[in-house]
Amino acid sequence: MVATEGFGLVPVNQVVVVLADEMGPADAQALAATLDGRVVGQLDFLNAYQIETSGTTEADLAAALATARGTAGVSLAAPNQTIEPAAEPGEIWGTRITPLTDPPYNAGGNGDGYGMIGVQTAWDYIRGSGMDLDLVKVGVVDSGLWTGSNEFDGGTNIEFTDPSGHLADPEKEKSAPGGPMTDDVSGGHGSGVAGIIGADSDDGGPAGIASVLGDKLTISNTNLWGPEYGQAWVPAEPNPDDPTVVTYPGDGTYQYSSLVAIMKQIKAGSTVINMSWGPGDPSKTDPDVPKLFRAFYERMAREHPEVVFVAAAGNHGQSADGSQMYPGGFNLPNVITVGNVVNDGTVWKSSNTPGNDFEVSIYAPGHQAVRGYNKDTGEVKNLYGGTSMAAPQVAATAALLRSLNKNLTAAQLKEIITGAATSRNGTPVLSVDEAVLAVINLNCDELGIPQIDKETLLGRGVVDAVAVPVDGTPGVYTLRGIVTGTGARGVDLDVMVADGEVTSGDEPSHLEEAGEATWTIMLDPPDEGVIIVRRSDNRAASRIAIETIDVNGAWAGTFTFTSVSVDEATAEEQGCDAALLKALEGQALPMTLDLAVDPNSSGTSTFWIDISSIKDSEGKSLQSDPQDAPVAYQGNLLTFTLGASSGAATSMSGSVTRVGGTPTIHGTVSIAGEGYSAKGVWTVTKSGS
Repeated sequence: MVATEGFGLVPVNQVVVVLADEMGPADAQALAATLDGRVVGQLDFLNAYQIETSGTTEADLAAALATARGTAGVSLAAPNQTIEPAAEPGEIWGTRITPLTDPPYNAGGNGDGYGMIGVQTAWDYIRGSGMDLDLVKVGVVDSGLWTGSNEFDGGTNIEFTDPSGHLADPEKEKSAPGGPMTDDVSGGHGSGVAGIIGADSDDGGPAGIASVLGDKLTISNTNLWGPEYGQAWVPAEPNPDDPTVVTYPGDGTYQYSSLVAIMKQIKAGSTVINMSWGPGDPSKTDPDVPKLFRAFYERMAREHPEVVFVAAAGNHGQSADGSQMYPGGFNLPNVITVGNVVNDGTVWKSSNTPGNDFEVSIYAPGHQAVRGYNKDTGEVKNLYGGTSMAAPQVAATAALLRSLNKNLTAAQLKEIITGAATSRNGTPVLSVDEAVLAVINLNCDELGIPQIDKETLLGRGVVDAVAVPVDGTPGVYTLRGIVTGTGARGVDLDVMVADGEVTSGDEPSHLEEAGEATWTIMLDPPDEGVIIVRRSDNRAASRIAIETIDVNGAWAGTFTFTSVSVDEATAEEQGCDAALLKALEGQALPMTLDLAVDPNSSGTSTFWIDISSIKDSEGKSLQSDPQDAPVAYQGNLLTFTLGASSGAATSMSGSVTRVGGTPTIHGTVSIAGEGYSAKGVWTVTKSGS
């Protein structure tokens, strides 16, 4: 799912096509092959097919639609756009909260990588499964960890095997001219790696892939460049003759020390080890060094079959040679080596690829991975992450699987993760959601219960919320929390209100099965506030933002008569064409609305419904005139007073809200005249928003 400019929130890898009557499934399969996809759904009645492609961006979706529409025999081609509940007058529907719509991910395609590998869906699957999670510890053998970013103040537990791991300040890096600078965005290399694994997903910054585990997840850091394993970092000394040239003495570490550090992690109880490092110059690697690592892993497989090692493939941009590379590249059941792709699944030019006796087990989107965010400046650190930031995405996935099933061996973890990979242009790319689904259903098999399909998991893992103003009582709302599925133990719903309080209803409110909980909310000030309904079992939530939206200006959208009832005899007496009235039913007609509302929330409106698409018996287009009406605006509800000027006794209202940040009005209308009646719905968005 990607928030696109042209299509809204859509799965950019799905296209729906309608084929000509003489065509069939074979033609759909051929079209799917042209789109580098496959047919995943079929509606025989309409000769329609749902095609899933490898697309990951809005541009990919647009290109697929253009190709489909240009293919002979394709009558229609459309994106698989999302729909929302039809709001009743006054209803304010919440938005399901996800960290992947937070600022670091919602601009510039920053979230496309996580979208491509199915992070959000994996979280929803885990939440929807209702399965008990076990403790899991991930060992990050890297540079130290800086906790000053507050990214680890959430549920994830943090440990250090040595005092040097807990950094007092962000790591220092070399700037472009060679001088020292402080990385206060991600905190440094090791902090970035740890963040991708378990950064707090609720604080508006980077979201760790395994953060959904909460306090079941522990990240243990070993500072491989600390004095216990290498040489302590010494402040840079500028050259007195050229201050742009800086010497960095004593900041190295050693391959033998790394094995000592890994052993310390295993003794501390880590069963997933992330290693985002390797030789600086592979051409100078002594061939016995990789053999040393191979012997280490082979013995580990015998004595610690539960421990899986996740290694970066390296950033030398070459087909690597196994006699020169470590700590990854080994074709062993307990070693997963991770290459680097960009957010569309293309292998990045610096990533090492398979070579002589060198395995790249899987790829992940490390190049553009979000690993740091400055909330004050809005700066996102998400470029040139390399295989270093690809590896922790796989390590985090292994942690999710291990927490779901603590008995999985390293070999099983590798088999599940690589087996669930999605092929993108021939490259096996990490698919977190498919790997998680595989373990959930493995658990079902072990428990002797039916496997759980995707739709059920997704339904169980979410909560919706809707608020309705209480007539005559400013600031008071009836709030409903809606759950479509629960686990065997039911679910508790919590309510949080900013600038207000819950005045009635159980809080938390328990539901044994799918259904609704109801509360009364009072806001102060009356028309501003934020309400969050959250499931206690999986922390899924829905957020309602109540605000007074400026409705003044021009709006445009569609109007649809949902039902039209005509007494033909009466219509004939009145000189009306019953057939024409019935022709309006079900037609999505263009609509414009102009509003001018004063500070007292009353004003005027002009709306126009374009019925020119309807033809009379002579083939002429029907015409309609703009209609003027007084309007009142209270809370989020617009009420129109329509009378004789509209040609019938009518009632019309609309609910003002934001959909994906865009001011939107969802409305209803009822019309009754002599010999006919009709009901309709309309939706308009503010022009220029």
